[in-house]
Amino acid sequence: MNVLSAQELDSTGTGTLVLDTNLEEFYLIVDDDVPNAVLAKSSIEINLQSGIRKLTVSSRYNDDYSFELDIPASDTLEYSIFISLYPRYPKTSFYTIQSGRNLRILTDKESVIFIDGREVTSHYSELFLPNGSYELRIDNPDHGSLNSKLKINSLEVKDFIRFNEEPSRHLRPLNIIPGFGQIRKQQHIKAGVFITGVLGLGIAAIRSDALYSDKKETFDTQFEEYLAANTVAEARSLRLEAESTLDEMQRINNTSRALALGTLLVYTYSIFDSFQKPKSGYRGPGNIDPSLVVQSSPVENELYPQLSIRMNF
Repeated sequence: MNVLSAQELDSTGTGTLVLDTNLEEFYLIVDDDVPNAVLAKSSIEINLQSGIRKLTVSSRYNDDYSFELDIPASDTLEYSIFISLYPRYPKTSFYTIQSGRNLRILTDKESVIFIDGREVTSHYSELFLPNGSYELRIDNPDHGSLNSKLKINSLEVKDFIRFNEEPSRHLRPLNIIPGFGQIRKQQHIKAGVFITGVLGLGIAAIRSDALYSDKKETFDTQFEEYLAANTVAEARSLRLEAESTLDEMQRINNTSRALALGTLLVYTYSIFDSFQKPKSGYRGPGNIDPSLVVQSSPVENELYPQLSIRMNF
C-alpha cells in the first residue's frame, strides 16, 4: 500500500483517506490537479485537505471514474470502489499522465510564450497543466502578439501550432483565387463563405445576363412585327408587348448589374482578407494528426489496432 502526503497541506486541516480498489494500477487525481496525480497499486493511503474533495481514478482499461468524498479533519476515512466495466475505447487520462504532458506549443523561434500572463518558455514547449481554460499569449518582437484561449483536457495531448510570421509565403500570389488564402490560413468556414459567395453571385449574374439576351431577342422580334403591322390596332397591340418586354429588360439589366457588383465586392474582400494576418496567428502543419496505436484488452486478452485522427481548429 502506498502512503503519500499531498503537497503544501496545512497539517491542522487534513485527514487521511484509505482508498481500496480492484485495479492493479491507477492514478489518483485530487480536485482535477492532473499534473500532481499519484500512481498507486491496488490501494492507496493519502493525506488530504479536509472537506469535500473531488477524486478521480484513472486506469489503463477503464473510463476515468470521478466521485466526491468528505474528508474528515484529523481522522481516517476508508473507502472502496469496484470497477468492472472494460470499454473497448476507454476515455482515460492514464496515458496522458504517464507521458508527463498534455500540451505542446510550437511557434516562431523568436517568440516567447505566456500562459495566464506567466512566461513559460520560448518557441517550443511541452507542458502538463490541470484541466481548465487558459489565456495563451505569444509575443514576437517583429510581428506583435497572438492571443488565444486554450481548453485543457487530460484525456488527450493538445497540440497548439501558431506562427506570427506567415508560413509558405511563396504561395501568396495564389491568393487571387477566392478562398485560397483563407484555406492557407486554415479558415475553412470563411473560405467556404467566400467561394460560395463568388460562385453563387457570379453564376446568378451569368444567368441574368443570359435571360437579358433572350428578352433582347424577343424585343427585336416584337419590334420587327410592330414595323410590319398592317393595321393601327395590330400596331398598338405589338407596341404594348414590345414596351412590356423592354421594361422587363430594364429590370433584368439592373439585377445583372447588382449581381456583378456584388460578385466584384465579395471577390475583392476575399483577396483583401487573404492577406490579413489572423488574430490567433497562422496555423502550421500538424493540425491534423493521424496516428495508429495498438491497444490490448484485459478481458478479451487480444490486441487490436486503433486509428485516431486529432484535428486542432
